[in-house]
Amino acid sequence: MKRFIEALKLMPLKPIIWGALYQIFRIPKLLLWKTLALPSQVLGSDIPKVIHQTYWSSNLPPLIEENIRQLRALNPDWEYRFYDDAGCERFIEKHYGKTILGVWRRIGSGYGACRADLFRYLVMYKFGGVYFDVKSGGTFPLSGLLGDADPFLLARWPQSESSGRPTRGAGHLEFYHDPELFAKGEYIQWVLMARPGHPYMRTAIEMALTKLYFYSPFRDGIGKIGVLRTTGPIALTLALKPILDSSLHREVTDYERLGLYFSCYERRGHGTHETELKDHYLGSKGPIFDRWVGEWSTYNAIKWLVSRDRASK
Repeated sequence: MKRFIEALKLMPLKPIIWGALYQIFRIPKLLLWKTLALPSQVLGSDIPKVIHQTYWSSNLPPLIEENIRQLRALNPDWEYRFYDDAGCERFIEKHYGKTILGVWRRIGSGYGACRADLFRYLVMYKFGGVYFDVKSGGTFPLSGLLGDADPFLLARWPQSESSGRPTRGAGHLEFYHDPELFAKGEYIQWVLMARPGHPYMRTAIEMALTKLYFYSPFRDGIGKIGVLRTTGPIALTLALKPILDSSLHREVTDYERLGLYFSCYERRGHGTHETELKDHYLGSKGPIFDRWVGEWSTYNAIKWLVSRDRASK
């Protein structure tokens, strides 16, 4: 009890009060969507020949620069658009307004991947085309992968020949209630191919904004797992599964056969992007969304209390 009181003394009173009020009187989603109203977008007739990529800075690591050069050289007839953080802000403010830009800005500075997640959904809903993470790419021209009737390409991680299970993205506890998801795993979003105005991307935006707006480090976590649950593939998969319509997508069972690859680092034997990119969110220790400091203060105080208990044993 004494240590609990000591922990309470570490917590700033004002943020705790605001955090408690937030937990008790959570804003209903209906009110949230009146505040964060998304512009309507008509579903396009085809996937435009535009490649979108984003990174926090225009100063790219050498291997990433080379990866982008190869992607562009392989697709000379495609328009290429790169967005650094400043470019992302200009795009969001112009097409979605200051309120959604404010949400994007309040994502923690150590969570560039989370910002990139929200941005990719926004830019793909508005313009369509193909989105690649800067570390990802393909070995075949994109025009040969897409049919005229393709509205959206949906893909999972490839399956292991030995086990028959996906090499990554399966077995998440969040999928336990759904045997198919638990076994087959998440839908990937390091590459997205879609028509503008696609309802899957609108759902992705609504999912990401809702998850961020109601983010809790206790429930959603921090670091890598927090991103996966909040804006990443776990959250996206859970959002899309109930609304999947075979007329709105073509499912790809093995993206590697299409020449797509996840990481230029792994492909070239340079380790993984998680270890090679110094700004990777894997090492982030703070909250993902900077809205309610009180809950984070409580989280840190409990961590301090546990560390004191362990140290005394």
